[in-house]
Amino acid sequence: MKFERVLCPVDFSEISAAALRTAGSLAKVLQSEVTVLHAQRCEFPLYFTAAQTQELEAQLRKSEQAARKYFEDFAARNLPVEIPRSYRFVEEEAVAAILRAADEIEADLIVMGTHGRTGWSRFRTGSVMEGVLRQAQVPVLAVGPGASSGDSAAMREILCPVNFDPQSKATLEVGVLVARKTGARLTLLHVLDRKPESEDTLKATEDRLCDWARADGSEGCSLRHVVRHGNAVQAIIEEARNMDADLLVIGARPRPTLTSIMFGTTTEALIRSAPCRVLVVPAGSGGA
Repeated sequence: MKFERVLCPVDFSEISAAALRTAGSLAKVLQSEVTVLHAQRCEFPLYFTAAQTQELEAQLRKSEQAARKYFEDFAARNLPVEIPRSYRFVEEEAVAAILRAADEIEADLIVMGTHGRTGWSRFRTGSVMEGVLRQAQVPVLAVGPGASSGDSAAMREILCPVNFDPQSKATLEVGVLVARKTGARLTLLHVLDRKPESEDTLKATEDRLCDWARADGSEGCSLRHVVRHGNAVQAIIEEARNMDADLLVIGARPRPTLTSIMFGTTTEALIRSAPCRVLVVPAGSGGA
């Protein structure tokens, strides 16, 4: 895998500014180009007359130039000056615009902020991040409220939970790539459902994790292996906090839409709760 083209949607919030700074920092070490996207959709009320609609459209056209200038200034404030960049300012629903832009520029990575809505408000309003995660064919780096105030350039510790399945191979590949490029230490975490019956069982699992990682090309980066037990989300969050992780790399698997919206998934729970940025690798990415 390679991250030559990075797409970063923005909505001018501080969280999206943090996402753009993260995209710029990664682009600097990965030697990537960043495409900055802003999508907005103006829907006229059904009761508007044709004359009212035409008048509003004319006002919007007059303000478009100023809006584009603000958009480019926003990007300039949050991207390193040396990063190659392009701009897309479109009138389209956000999720559709992001997915279409990713396809058209052949993006290798999407970096975006998430406001972390939960519960009923998320069910009513929907989530741009959730919509992108369900359909994106490339990794998505989520910068949530818990990570937006950190150092966007920091990439010293990367945590990568794995469970030996084909999806984990893709997750490992992405984690290794970022670790090699940034010089970060990569920690592979495997979470058992229950406490190991003996020290021998724990040692066997640790050895399997080490052998599995070596067989799938983890050479060339500083590597650490950790085995924990218990609830997966809690164990991952705790490990991320203990090691002061800068990035969490996780695999995502498709789930039924309504079930996921109502009850959440491991991926969504980690994005909402992680104390760091979360890089989500979709099924079928990388070498899987």
